Amino acid sequence: KGFLVNTINPFTFVFWISVITTYLLGREVTGWDSAYFLGSILAVIIMTDALKVFLAQLLRKRLTGIHLLWINRVAGAALTVFGILLIIWSF
Repeated sequence: KGFLVNTINPFTFVFWISVITTYLLGREVTGWDSAYFLGSILAVIIMTDALKVFLAQLLRKRLTGIHLLWINRVAGAALTVFGILLIIWSF
């Protein structure tokens, strides 16, 4: 389920299409070179998504409730500090 959601995410497609068009138009790449470029990007996206799914399954077996509690606390503290710094730096 997570693999499918991550793979067909429209924001991922929009990001990569903008990267591809910027690269191809900037370097005037045409023909088979553009097909290889697009194919390699697609292959890397699929491989990294599959790796994330595999690692998530391994991690799920090792995490306990106390681990998740501490991860949430650390993440919340980091977001709070980052938010405060953004507010301070915006003035």
